[in-house]
Amino acid sequence: MKVHILAASDRNNYGDLLFPIVIKKYLENREENFQFYNYGIIKSDLRSFGALPTYSFTEIQNNNKHSDNYKIVIAGGEVLGGGWLNIQRFVSGFWNKIHHFKYFRYPINKFELLEKYFYFSESSSRPFILDGNRFDKNKIYYNSIGAQGAMKLIGNNKKYQKYFNEVKHLSIRDKGSRSIFDKFNITNHLVPDSVLILSDLITDEFEKFISEECLELSSTNYIFFQLGDKKGPEKLDDFILKLKNFSEKQNLKVLLCPIGLALDHGDDIILKQIKNKFPELEYYHPENLYETMFLIKESEIYIGTSLHGVLTAQTFNRPFFVFPEKIGKLRKYIETWFDNAEELFGNFSDFGKLEKRYLNFESQFENEKRNTDQQKDLIYHNLLSIFPTNE
Repeated sequence: MKVHILAASDRNNYGDLLFPIVIKKYLENREENFQFYNYGIIKSDLRSFGALPTYSFTEIQNNNKHSDNYKIVIAGGEVLGGGWLNIQRFVSGFWNKIHHFKYFRYPINKFELLEKYFYFSESSSRPFILDGNRFDKNKIYYNSIGAQGAMKLIGNNKKYQKYFNEVKHLSIRDKGSRSIFDKFNITNHLVPDSVLILSDLITDEFEKFISEECLELSSTNYIFFQLGDKKGPEKLDDFILKLKNFSEKQNLKVLLCPIGLALDHGDDIILKQIKNKFPELEYYHPENLYETMFLIKESEIYIGTSLHGVLTAQTFNRPFFVFPEKIGKLRKYIETWFDNAEELFGNFSDFGKLEKRYLNFESQFENEKRNTDQQKDLIYHNLLSIFPTNE
């Protein structure tokens, strides 16, 4: 069987890089006989960062042209809200500049110029909607995706409603996204983000990828702290002073570590600014995605704005607290999958809540681990629906 994975894994963004890794490792653990092809929007090779290389989007059709025994799996992530310009800006300096120049961006988006071009040239009107006649909808599977911001897209276009009714499998990762499909009677399944099973799949990666410096850092008691550029508080200095106060009270070091390094993510930009203002804080730039994962795994608590920072902490049974004021998908996801959601996030001023979360984690640990195990079961059931054992 040929397995064609389509994801935003052509950019150096921690969560996006994990999606094809999860599926490939899952299939390897089942000892399946399969050929694996990984695609992004562009051809890329981030193997030095621990990622899988990608074929370009244009190669999907060529690699399944002479076979009926294949699947195309959109591997996960917040993939439906962005059109071609929005997605290309993360992988191309040229398109990034176009996106940020409103006099170019407006007519391109208003008249759907790139959508029309790619529909006729690549048979795909959106980066992760393969709606042209050259794609067999019965071979397209969506693996626990997000669809925040897709209400207008799907609601205003019966073509997309028809498309999602025709695809073989559609699984959604949060209730907010799911409500969009429910409104139009599109069959779907509510499933946690598949990155949550990552701790079950890791074997020798830490031994292979973790540097001595990273190991040394992990031997201390620290907060893994991350912020997305332009996702932080307006009064950043006041916020960091409160974070320092919390860390000193709990006798923890603050480790500044970026997760999103792609264009227009820029965790390293804002964290380096913090380091310059507060030189006593530790900054570490991960050499690869496994160092990021390992440092979250070994931390006393993850604090930040990344959904996949949360999922990494969760899968390795570490406490987390996040600030989703500027990231709607993060709050929606937590509200979907956690009974104690209100304890897990807050506004940038909610350090009392953060402290309570940290101090109460040990007493709540068994309940949280049980919740994680139940969510993992849903993910495995979903993957079994995509890859049945009797094929």
